[in-house]
Amino acid sequence: MEEELGCPLFDRQGRKVVLNETGQSFLTAVDQALTILDEGIQQVSALLPPVRVYPQAGIRFIAQLTTDYWMESGYQLQILSYRDLTTGGDAYDLTVMHLLSDMSGYAYQILMEDALCVAVSPDHPLANRTELSIQELAQVPLIGFDIKNPLRNLTDSFFQEHHVPVQYIYETHDPALFRSMITRNAGAGLVPSISWQQTPSETILIPLTEKKARTLVLAWQEGKRLSPQEKAFCQFAEKWFQEKNLFV
Repeated sequence: MEEELGCPLFDRQGRKVVLNETGQSFLTAVDQALTILDEGIQQVSALLPPVRVYPQAGIRFIAQLTTDYWMESGYQLQILSYRDLTTGGDAYDLTVMHLLSDMSGYAYQILMEDALCVAVSPDHPLANRTELSIQELAQVPLIGFDIKNPLRNLTDSFFQEHHVPVQYIYETHDPALFRSMITRNAGAGLVPSISWQQTPSETILIPLTEKKARTLVLAWQEGKRLSPQEKAFCQFAEKWFQEKNLFV
């Protein structure tokens, strides 16, 4: 920069380098220019449609993540629901989902890994256990999500891997009802431990002997070129999970 301007910007005192009067004046001008540039970027960004995020999983993190992103960046996200996509709504830009065994068609970044545990009421016969094997769960009446739920697909595949039959005594698409049934001791449930604890409840989590985790990712269509706003949110989301010690 000194070569381009044709004058020194720093005073060099041995190993110490400090801005001189010319450098201070130039820094002030640069700060003003960057401020104007930032304001221009924000004005243009305000005219762009918000990034559309479809949470297929990780619902319990979305509200706080969205709020924190808006408070730091000033950019608004459009959070889509399943209904938005099934009633002719536009496709999403980014989606939060479970890592599938086949992710062809997607590009993605990992957000967190969340170990599966058995959730039970304090009154459940297994409430005093410190660990359970998946074989024991064959004898335990379970509350489950319906077959279209990604967590249900994950837990079913877990049982199939270990050739363990499973008995669901109640199935629902409603997360609140799922939690209520377990809390009221209607049955046990297989849940991702960190996500489950985002909502306070009087339940006990029992680790599994056979370790299984849900990997949560932020994904988009393979080959899609991310916009600056989409890139910014991806970077923020990764940092957000890391700072909350949720990233593995």
